[in-house]
Order: sequence, then structure tokens, then C-alpha cells
Amino acid sequence: MTAVQFVLMAFSCLGPPAEFQIVMEPMARWASPGVREGAVEISAFAPDLGRLYTTSQSSMSVLAFDLTTKASILNLVAQFDLSNYGQQIQSVAYHSGLQAVVVAIAPAVTTDPGTLVLLHAHDGSLLRKYPTGVLPDMVGVSENGRWIVTADEGQPSEDYQIDPVGSVTILDTTTMTAQTVDFRTIVPEVVDAQVVVSAPAGTTFAQDAEPEYVTFSSDNQFAYISLQENNAIAKIDLERGSWLWVKSMGSIDHSKPRNAIDASDRDGGIKINPQPVFGLPMPDAISSFQVGGGDYIATANEGDAREYGAFGNSSRVQKVHLDPVQFPDAPDLKSEHNLGRLKILNTHGDIDGDGDCDVLYSFGSRSLSILDADGKRISDTGSLIEQKLNQYDPEHFNANNDRVSSRDSRSDDRGPEPEGVVVGVVEGIPIAFLGLERPSGIMAFDCSNPFEPVFSGYTTTRTNNQSIDLSGDLGPEGLCFIKPEDSPTGEALLVVSYEVSGSICIFKVSKKNAGPLPQKQGSPAP
Repeated sequence: MTAVQFVLMAFSCLGPPAEFQIVMEPMARWASPGVREGAVEISAFAPDLGRLYTTSQSSMSVLAFDLTTKASILNLVAQFDLSNYGQQIQSVAYHSGLQAVVVAIAPAVTTDPGTLVLLHAHDGSLLRKYPTGVLPDMVGVSENGRWIVTADEGQPSEDYQIDPVGSVTILDTTTMTAQTVDFRTIVPEVVDAQVVVSAPAGTTFAQDAEPEYVTFSSDNQFAYISLQENNAIAKIDLERGSWLWVKSMGSIDHSKPRNAIDASDRDGGIKINPQPVFGLPMPDAISSFQVGGGDYIATANEGDAREYGAFGNSSRVQKVHLDPVQFPDAPDLKSEHNLGRLKILNTHGDIDGDGDCDVLYSFGSRSLSILDADGKRISDTGSLIEQKLNQYDPEHFNANNDRVSSRDSRSDDRGPEPEGVVVGVVEGIPIAFLGLERPSGIMAFDCSNPFEPVFSGYTTTRTNNQSIDLSGDLGPEGLCFIKPEDSPTGEALLVVSYEVSGSICIFKVSKKNAGPLPQKQGSPAP
């Protein structure tokens, strides 16, 4: 396979240039020999064993790769069948103290409780299993190993006759006991009034809350939970099992030049302009890190709509009635080459209650945000992701993650869709690695100053060949950072699991002085 890699100079047109660039060099690759889509999704590394564990929905198993013999080769050594525990593998993590592969699994009826399964890391035999809340979408392990936490999304049924409460399941490994804590226990006063509740009449916040992702505080006392559809972040005390707060992610004003977007897939090309729209970040993955003794959280602001048979909250601008005072140029705005095709939240925006739309809210802010430990947003990358895609990978600008070129085809939706994020320390610098689900590239941001993250690099191993064997890596879903001290090579590594192409790529990560833009580089031999 011939793939293309871009390693880019760390220069930000919206901020100061970096003094270095982050180079992500492909070192090893594995692709499913059978069904590709869904063959891999999330990966977790076991530093004490030198093994990589990856979920495979298509085979309902966890794949185990040995990286100790030769890190440049992903050697598949075992496959743990999980079909006896459910029908949807959602996430995987690793617990070194227990030498356990930790897997979150949903049943066939996704409105029923899920299962947290602990498998022996060597042979996949069952150690323990626990019931979780409904649809455990992600599982994480605290740095000290005490806590295993699942984010139980609690999605409704297609007809909305069943809407389970959102929750987290907390396993205390000191006692090996688990509890599920849902949002019915929360004190209403700690829920930000701006948190989005977008559902049929009568739906409670506890039902509408949909936990998506988990990350932990540096002292291992708290977990932060992204509530994607609610445009919010929650904080929970793990010892007490009590919610501390739920805070809105607010909105990003796309009318400001630094937050400009390309809002149309029918405007004749790449056109990033200020628009009278507010983007709701609605983060998917989140990742905590430390700078100067303080805790911070990086958020991948993908956005997500509710699209069910009985309820949907997404409409295109051209289909809604715009307030003539707020939008005097409504006819032009509603044209397809302008805002007409953009998808917006149709349950919010009528501020004065007169039946028309006074404010436009779009799904996702197409950005990376940094929050402090209190959930306050202290920085956002604005239009930097789209600007850098345009500058360095225009062929895949807001493209879909299919095997043919589809440039600009997602601009009317959520653009580049930053979905996955992990922060790792590279030569003393905290770097946020951001997976762009649709274009299929990986961006790097220097977060040493959390108040002003700086673009530091970009890579893609995608091509435009219609053959699945030659199309490269598509749809980055899970990002796993391996510290140099844990790495089989002694170098920082980034493992990316690509859901659409059913492939895994390991990148060697290094920091180099800023300089001229390097030439395109080929991928490693398969």
C-alpha cells in the first residue's frame, strides 16, 4: 500500500507560531484481513505486557497484539471472544494491577443495562463481570488504578417510548464493588441553566443526559464526564458517588473572524467565512492533563444531533423561519451557497417565543477547547482546524471518510468533526492529539500554555483509491498515547484505530525544531 503522510510546520495563522513541530511518523500498520468496517475501534495499551488490546465489533472480540518482539510489526497473538456477554463492544481499557482487559459491552436491546467485563490479559478468561447502566459507551481507568468508570449513555429507543436515565458505573478496585450513579440523584441547583435539553415534552434532565466519555483528575478523586448531546461537562466525586456539577460548554460565535467556518457543501469550494451562527461544542472525547500543578481538560468538539424515528432535533437553515429583525438578509442567508444547507438545532433559538428563529445554533464548534478544573472554558482553537486542513490537506477538506474524494461534502453538517482527543507529554510538552473523524487526519496542538494552544503538526495516511486495500486509513475513532517510559521502543507512540478502514496505525512521535515544511513522506511497508 502506498499512503501519504503530511508532517507539517507548527505555524498558526490565528496565534503565535510554535518554536517546534510535532512529527508523527507511521511505524507499524495492521488491517483486518476480512470485514473492514467495524473491525477495529478503540485500543488500550498494557505497558507491563507490551500488548495492545483493540475492540473489534465485526468479530465481537478483543484483539491482542504483541509489540515486544518488534514494535514495527503489529503481531496478532490472541483474540478474546465476547459474544457471551452482549452484542456490542463499546470500549476497552487496561488495568495493570489486576492484569485485566476491561471491556464495556451493550446487549442486543440497547435500552437494557450493559455489562462491564474484566478478562485475564493473557488468555482472555473471565475474571469478573458487573452490570452497568444503559449503553456503557466508554470505559476508563484512573491513573492510580483504584477506579474503573463507564459512561453509560442511556440512549432512547427509536420510538422514544423508552428513554433510560444517563449514568456512570464506578468500580472501586480496592473492594471490587461497583455502583451505578444516575442523574436522578443530582441536586438541580448544580445543573447549569444553559445545559441543552432537547427531547420530547416531559423528558427529564436525568433521561436526556447522555454521558459519552470519561477522564480523571490528577489526584484520582474525581471524574469528568462529557455529555455530548447536552453540550455539557459533569464532575463526580468518585469516593462519595455524588455529582458536583454539570456545566454548559457554552457556544462559539462564528460571526467573529477567528471562529469563521465553511458552512456550505454547495458554495463551489473551500470558503471559510464569518457567519451569524453560534456553534455548540458538544464534545465527544475529553482528556485531562496537568500544567504548572493545575488540572485542565481538552475537549474534541464534534457535535451530535438526535435522529430517531419519533424525534429529531436537526433542521437545515433554509427550512426554518428566520426573525426578520435579527436576520434582515434572510433570503440570502438561506441560499444553498450561504447558510441554507447548514444543519442547526431546531429546538432552541426562538428567544422571544414568537415562533421564529432569533439565534442559530449549529452542532459542534469544529474546534479543540481547553477547560480548567472548574469546567470553565479558557481557550478555543476557533477556525484553526479548518484553516489548517485548507492549507495542508485541501483534497480532504471537510471530506467524508469514504474511499473516494469528497472534498467539502461535510461543510453543511459538522465540518471536520474532531471526535477523538488524547493528551500526551512529548519531551516535556503536553500535546493534544486530535482525530478528525471525516477527513481522517490527526492534528497536534501544543498545550503548554492552556490559555493559547498552538497548532503543532498534522498527519494523514489516507489516499483516494477506491480499493479498500489501497485507500489508506479512514475514520480515526480511538487514540491511545504510549509514554516513552512505557513504550517498547523507548519513544513516544500514538496508536490510532481507524473504524471505517478496519486498520490500526502506530505513529512514532517526536519534537523537532520549526523549519521549512517537510516533503510528503510514504507510509511504512505493510
